[in-house]
Amino acid sequence: MSTELEAASAQPIAPAKRTTVAAGSVARSIAEAVWALFSLVTGVIVARHLGAAGKGIVSSIGYLAALVGPAITFGLGEAGVTLTRSRGRSLGEAARAAVAWIALASIPGAAVLVAFIVLQFSNDLDHLEGATLSAIVAVPAMATWYALALLIEAEGGLLATSAIKVLIAIVTLVATAILVLHFELAVAGAVAAIAGGFVVGALLCIGWLWRKRSVLAWPRWSAAFVRDALRIGLPIQGSFLLVGLAARADLLIVQVIKGATATGYYSVALTMGQVVAYGPVALSAASFPVAAGFQLKEVVPFIERAGRTAVAAGVVSAIVFLPALPFVLPLLFGAGFSQAVDLAFVLVPGGILHGLQWVTCRLWAAQGRGSLLAVSSAATLVTMIALALVLVPAGGAMGAAVASLVSSVVGAVIAVGGHRRFAGGHGSLVGFVPGPADFGRIARLPQMLWRRLTASP
Repeated sequence: MSTELEAASAQPIAPAKRTTVAAGSVARSIAEAVWALFSLVTGVIVARHLGAAGKGIVSSIGYLAALVGPAITFGLGEAGVTLTRSRGRSLGEAARAAVAWIALASIPGAAVLVAFIVLQFSNDLDHLEGATLSAIVAVPAMATWYALALLIEAEGGLLATSAIKVLIAIVTLVATAILVLHFELAVAGAVAAIAGGFVVGALLCIGWLWRKRSVLAWPRWSAAFVRDALRIGLPIQGSFLLVGLAARADLLIVQVIKGATATGYYSVALTMGQVVAYGPVALSAASFPVAAGFQLKEVVPFIERAGRTAVAAGVVSAIVFLPALPFVLPLLFGAGFSQAVDLAFVLVPGGILHGLQWVTCRLWAAQGRGSLLAVSSAATLVTMIALALVLVPAGGAMGAAVASLVSSVVGAVIAVGGHRRFAGGHGSLVGFVPGPADFGRIARLPQMLWRRLTASP
């Protein structure tokens, strides 16, 4: 069955016009690439103007905000997709309840964020008041954008959320240039730019819902919806929290043990190493609403196909990206960041495996089985922290990179093993091994998206 037919057969209650998984994956891949480009330029501005130490502080605070923001949603965005797609709940109720929940949860979320910053930067607090305030603003903005974007994608608005994500990156870049370069606000300006980007993203999502679905995403409490949503969303969001920690908690370990300068180098390497995961992330975004509508016999081959496509996309990205890395990274960030090249080479294979883990677990979460994401992410996190605490004191950032790679192997193995357990007699581990057809499918995706964009309405 083709990807287009799979997507169409899974949409019994959705609007008639919907982006297919293939076209949606390419659209989101393009958006992720553009996002990465603008984020890269933003990072270059911060690194060149503030140095490795300033880059390390901005990356650490930005990471903390990105961890807390989605966490305070408690999975109401993902749960909203499941409840509206397969259980008959209304989009308006889901959007309004999510915003009401975020408004309340932002208060303890901000307190947790401030506590993290105080613990992490106790010696630099006199210079971080503005950055801390900006990070507090970023938390509800990021949470609102995150939750509402998922609901929009379930309504067939993947192209819209992809465009919004690009606009967030553009706003952040422009704000960084103004606040850091022109007004010389240093770390505070860089973090304020991050907050500004997500405020714009949240407002654009609210505007889309109002304009396209006549839904005003105004806070309105719904105890019944929140109760049902938390049953689904809490395990998923708990898993995402583990994913977030597993993705960059080693950055904080390097910060504590080796300081801001080493953290700056490692943050650049992490950014480069995750380039190969943009395709799988895009694939999971396009596939999540589809997987939510499948029965077991249908979803198992769908997940296996998505998994091997994710691996193929990561491999293709690595083949294109790695040869240029030794030249591109120092050119962008400066010769002082050359040591980040070796770190990125170690992190790239882990990025490919992380893509497989993410797609597999994410699509099972769409079936209401968030435990696989939780277990595999917990194993990744525990492995990474244990190895990093052993390797970083002597090996510095390279020790953290090795720990990250090994932990990615552990996470991917557990994810694929969990798939086999959930699938029962319907699954096969061989289904995750990409073949020529999978690489050919990736090569054809741009043409497919072009046909869709140029087709007559």
